[in-house]
Amino acid sequence: MNTRLCVPASRRGGFDSLVLLVTWEVWKERNRRTFDGICLSLSQLLQRIKDEGEEWIGAGFSKLAALFVAVQ
Repeated sequence: MNTRLCVPASRRGGFDSLVLLVTWEVWKERNRRTFDGICLSLSQLLQRIKDEGEEWIGAGFSKLAALFVAVQ
């Protein structure tokens, strides 16, 4: 929560979406490792986060788009 308060108010919606996105992808990676015995490398996981983020943006998460432009 302290980190969120450091983010400018105009970017908090995107920050919140980014936290959810990363958490979701890490959870899915945990499930792959636990149940399927498949382990992605860090670079593969980061690529999945980027790809999924682009899907979320396409689905209307416009506030997330501003953060993705900043990271690319």
